[in-house]
Amino acid sequence: MSTDAIVLSVTDQAIYVKTTDTLVTAIGSSVAGPAGSTGATGATGATGATGATGAAGSAATITVASTTTGTAGSTALVTNSGTSSAAALNFTIPKGDTGATGATGATGATGPSVNLATVYYAPASLQTKTVTGTTLAAVDTTNLTISFVAPASGNVLVELTGNNSSSAASSNTYWGIATHSTTTVQGSLAIPSNGTVSLNVTTRHYVSGLTPGTTYQYDWIFAAIATVTDTILIQTKATASGSGSPAIMRVLSA
Repeated sequence: MSTDAIVLSVTDQAIYVKTTDTLVTAIGSSVAGPAGSTGATGATGATGATGATGAAGSAATITVASTTTGTAGSTALVTNSGTSSAAALNFTIPKGDTGATGATGATGATGPSVNLATVYYAPASLQTKTVTGTTLAAVDTTNLTISFVAPASGNVLVELTGNNSSSAASSNTYWGIATHSTTTVQGSLAIPSNGTVSLNVTTRHYVSGLTPGTTYQYDWIFAAIATVTDTILIQTKATASGSGSPAIMRVLSA
C-alpha cells in the first residue's frame, strides 16, 4: 500500500482510513467489520445428574361389565365402557351354529304302571251272571264297563277280578274285554274250571296301539265251551258257603 494513497477522515467518533485499493479500516467503537463464517460445532458437554424419582402412579383395573350372546354368524366384539385406567369390558360372543342331531339314546327302563281307572262292583245281595256256549258276551254293560284315557305309550293292561264257577268239571271258561256295546274283542283268556266249585280269579289283558289322549271304554265279556254254563258270582263279600265276591275292573298304563 503506498503512503500517498492514504486518505484520513475524522468524524466525531471515528477515524476512517481509505486507500486507493478500497480497503477501509475503522478505528472507533461505532463501526463493525463484516460477519465471519460460522465456526465448527463444539464438543458434547458432560451428562447432567439423574433427576429425582417421580411419585408412584395408581394401579389400573379391569372388570367385565357384561357378556351378551350375539346372533349366529355375527362378529365377536369387545368394547370398553370404562376408562384407560379403569377398564369395564363388554363382550359380545356370537351364538354357535346348531349342531348335528345326536344318536338315539338307549331305551330307558320301563316306568311304574299308573292306575288309569277302576270299577268296583259289589252289590249287597248275590248277583249271578251266566253264559252258555262259546259265544263271548258282555257280563254287565251297566256295572262292569270301564272308561279311561289312553296314556302316552298307547299301551294298557286291563285286569279282571271275580268269582267264577262252571256247570261242568274239567272245562274252560273264557274272560276277556271288548269295545263297549260291541263284539270287537280286545283279548280273552281261558280259565281252567273246577266244576261247580267257585274260584276267585284275576286275568290280565294287554292292549297296545291306542291313541294317546283318546278315551276308550271296554266291557267285561265271557264265554264257556259247548253246552257248558259259566257263572260269575258277585256280591259284597263271600257267603257262608264261600261263593261270591266283588267284581273289579282295573286299567293300568303299560
